[in-house]
Amino acid sequence: MKPTFLVDLDEVCCDCIGPWLRWYNRECGSSLTKADVVSWEWDDFLPQCDVNIYDWVKIPGVFRNLDRFPGVYSTLSTFRDDFNFVACTSRGDMHRTDTLNWIDEYLPLFDSVVFAQHKHRVPASFILDDKPNTLFNCQAYGMVTVCMDQPYNIHVPGLRAVDWSEVYLIMEDLIYERGRGRVLA
Repeated sequence: MKPTFLVDLDEVCCDCIGPWLRWYNRECGSSLTKADVVSWEWDDFLPQCDVNIYDWVKIPGVFRNLDRFPGVYSTLSTFRDDFNFVACTSRGDMHRTDTLNWIDEYLPLFDSVVFAQHKHRVPASFILDDKPNTLFNCQAYGMVTVCMDQPYNIHVPGLRAVDWSEVYLIMEDLIYERGRGRVLA
């Protein structure tokens, strides 16, 4: 039986922060870049503005046309025989249809899709995510975690990837170690 590998969407499979920052910069007259996103809690680093940064995620359709990161499709496609890939996102219910449509169009390789705020409760052996608390919780529950490297998660220990070429190499290592009867920790 193939092990389950949870894969987050935003900032793992697709660029969510780029459009979010473009919206915020336009609304507030700022010039923030991804390098400025140094905390998961955006209020920790944002300059004063009359706009609530979290209003962006309330805009209908905002997740429908996000750009897929290079290498994600080919990597998931290569390892489909080795892992049961599950898209696991914490997007709210109002974005369910757009999320499923995005997956159908850009990444129709997932065995299933799960919407979960508490990903550590989803049965899986592995997870690829960028959110620090999610990774910490999954580690505490015994999952092997792969952190998609971002300025806001540099303090998270464990396996890390800066892009999908590195995710590919990590998946190769996981398969090799599993074949030897071990799992990377």
